[in-house]
Amino acid sequence: MDKLDLTLHMLLKKASKKAPDPMPKAVIDAVQHTLTSLPDPPPHIKKSKVSKVCKIIAAAAAAAAILVALPNISPGISHAMEDIPIIGAMVKAVTFRSYAAGNDKIDIDANVPLLKGSDSIAGEVLDGVNQEIQEITDRLIQRYTNDLNGGADWHESLQIDYDVMTDTAEWFTLRLSLYEGAGSGMQYYKFYTLNKRTGELCTLADLFTDDTYTKRISEEIRRQMRTQMEEDPACTYWVGNEIEDWNFKAIAPDQHFYFNDAGNLVLVFDKYTVAPGYMGTPEFEIQRELFADILKS
Repeated sequence: MDKLDLTLHMLLKKASKKAPDPMPKAVIDAVQHTLTSLPDPPPHIKKSKVSKVCKIIAAAAAAAAILVALPNISPGISHAMEDIPIIGAMVKAVTFRSYAAGNDKIDIDANVPLLKGSDSIAGEVLDGVNQEIQEITDRLIQRYTNDLNGGADWHESLQIDYDVMTDTAEWFTLRLSLYEGAGSGMQYYKFYTLNKRTGELCTLADLFTDDTYTKRISEEIRRQMRTQMEEDPACTYWVGNEIEDWNFKAIAPDQHFYFNDAGNLVLVFDKYTVAPGYMGTPEFEIQRELFADILKS
């Protein structure tokens, strides 16, 4: 081994001794083998050039071996790596409760989510989200179950489900979907967006440096509404209506939103808020260029 190889070897041994759970000798031997088994340079290639290449290969191999091995062999090291930004910011949604019941008149079908996260996401934030979700869903399930057990003589249904709308290095958004049907149906949502870098739960207003975003995005939504109505006569939004009070005026500070795969904002409106019921829950994609200059870093 040359000087660089020896340095890597010593660092590896030093790191294994400091780890909460010592690194197995087999891992150290594997890295050592990588450092020592590099082929000798062909005689027609200058030694200095090969030395540089070998050093790069050796360093990369050693680093790769360490990064792959450490989290798998030592819970203590794995826990420590969770503190590294991006690597440690992990959030996931699991099904906390599944409930189904009904008869020929009443139907209940519920999948209730639970958020789990690494230590880089504050426990109280996730606990708060989970508690709110549980309170909302418990209340609905109990109400429909009471109707079911009480022999209610009418048709109604309750459906609860969830989707992960965004899961990137920076953002995680859970959408809780709630549907209540009784004659006509009412679909509505709750969105929960977590900033993985700060561990905070964010509203739309939290994303921006000032409130000029409201005017920019609202004008863009009205533009999209008009364009859609021009292109499709069956499409109707409450914009440009003779009854001024019906018209969509501006987004709310807590407007439903998520980031899509392209990094653009998608704003979601509940049924009946900006359009007739047959339009469902409209969504509008806002290109990132429109708000990038006022987006908080």
